[in-house]
Amino acid sequence: MTQLPDFATNYATSDPQTTVADKVNELFCLFRENRVTAPPIAIATAYINPAGFALLADELETAPRVRLLLGAEPDEDSVRAITSGDADQDARRDAAIADH
Repeated sequence: MTQLPDFATNYATSDPQTTVADKVNELFCLFRENRVTAPPIAIATAYINPAGFALLADELETAPRVRLLLGAEPDEDSVRAITSGDADQDARRDAAIADH
């Protein structure tokens, strides 16, 4: 089986022509071609627009089942309450993503 992608970004300097959609489609294709039966697909994302969905549509149509969980815009008052008084929020975030 081909090595699965570890991380995909639309801003990869190593391969500027490859998009996240390309990598996601590659992943779906690998699963479909290397299994006896194509697996169901479950996607959880904060946001997807129709054009983005269309980039994945061909592979999604081959799956026996597709589930899509979309996030919601957080309530502004809740976000403000969570972040107020959190002086080291930026430092914690930077530390969390430093190795990625």
